[in-house]
Amino acid sequence: MFVLNPGESRAGRNVMTEQHKITDEKDAVSVAKELTGFGALSGTVITARHVRVENDDTPFLAKGLIGTTAWEVKFDHVVLSLKSALPGFKDASVRMFIALIRADTGQLWSVKSFVSENVPDLRREPSADVAEAQMRPEKDIYTALPSENPHITFIDALDIILTRGSGSPFTAKEIHAVYVMESDMGSEVRPVWAITLRGIPPIPVSGPGAAKIPKWQLNRMRNVINAKTGDFLFATNSPQPEV
Repeated sequence: MFVLNPGESRAGRNVMTEQHKITDEKDAVSVAKELTGFGALSGTVITARHVRVENDDTPFLAKGLIGTTAWEVKFDHVVLSLKSALPGFKDASVRMFIALIRADTGQLWSVKSFVSENVPDLRREPSADVAEAQMRPEKDIYTALPSENPHITFIDALDIILTRGSGSPFTAKEIHAVYVMESDMGSEVRPVWAITLRGIPPIPVSGPGAAKIPKWQLNRMRNVINAKTGDFLFATNSPQPEV
């Protein structure tokens, strides 16, 4: 595991909608659009359905989420547009994201994109238990779902990664994000976007044994951003996929 040091603060859009019970598709779509920022992207197709959570891989929190009811909001035909991108740049990827929002509380906890084709050296994310076993000794802990919505959108968090983080969202084959309360190395617990870029060009490493590190350990980075202040906190390639 390696960790990159923090960068500077970067404020984003101020998301103020209070959390509340989600009772219908229209409300679920409205909340998801605001918290992700996808509603501002042209060409996006949005649908929602009420589901029971059967599986979840959020470290430390999965057991409390499995069995709950949620709104699954799907954003299809997403072409990322980030304000810090070079003028005239157009993302070459057309993505599909799924956002999950607890039906009883309105808490959004994950936003994920997936690819359907086989991508070399792209391994599945670890289960919640395996990820927790890797993260706990590093004192990187998710404690709960936030009781308040993020002050910055998911799109703004991606923009912070583009300018201050590790890896580019534009080059990622998949993007997996959770919105959680987190503490690192004994820090005060804070709401964060923890966003894993998967299938990016391998991160350069040097030193003894560097040449023997497999690409599937280097083509992913988890960037952690304070969702209240916009501070870039750190980036790490932990937790690793299961061998």
